[in-house]
Amino acid sequence: MNELLFTDIKISFLRVLSTLSISMLLGIIFGYFLYINQIALHKNDKKSQNHLFPIIIKVFSNMLINFVNSACRFLKNISPFAWLPLIIMLSGIGETAVFYTLLISMSTSAMLLCKNTYDKTNKDILAEAKCAGSNGFKHFVLIILPLSTPGLIGCFRILWSIGWQTLIAAEMLGVSSGLGYRLLDFRFLYKYKEMLLYIAIIGVIGWIFDLILEYIELRVYNKYF
Repeated sequence: MNELLFTDIKISFLRVLSTLSISMLLGIIFGYFLYINQIALHKNDKKSQNHLFPIIIKVFSNMLINFVNSACRFLKNISPFAWLPLIIMLSGIGETAVFYTLLISMSTSAMLLCKNTYDKTNKDILAEAKCAGSNGFKHFVLIILPLSTPGLIGCFRILWSIGWQTLIAAEMLGVSSGLGYRLLDFRFLYKYKEMLLYIAIIGVIGWIFDLILEYIELRVYNKYF
């Protein structure tokens, strides 16, 4: 029982962590894309008033940003389990279905959370860096990312909670390992004591990891800000 439990914990943990890392990477990249385009539109407002071509570019850019924002907000509010019939139809059941369910549940939220984190960066420091010649990719890596680190850790913490809650149900999609699969297995075998134990373990793991991330977030913020 102990060996089986630790194996299930490890597999479930790795499933969430791997998909969460991909979702976080997408959030950092596409969230920054939304952020810089929003800034560029505000800067070009006055410059484009008397020129037709910049106005056209501004209109289409604004439409694109609004579309992506709206799409993320729309998808964020749909339960990932609503996509299950489509996911199963396209990829079948198993690891692929679990991966796509987790990715859908976390990626759209990641983009919006990271974009909001960039919006809250210290504007005075950003302006000073710009005056010193910082721009482009170097500006993003050396200025914006360090300033956004506590907020991005907070994003990671929120996404972890979303992914951990989604995983337990997603693992009932035809995989043969993991905490969610084992819960379903215990239910069919009428092993209710083991089932309650797994439920308690799921809650404890989620709680402990959330506390760890909260501690890291506060330490980083207090040390550098």
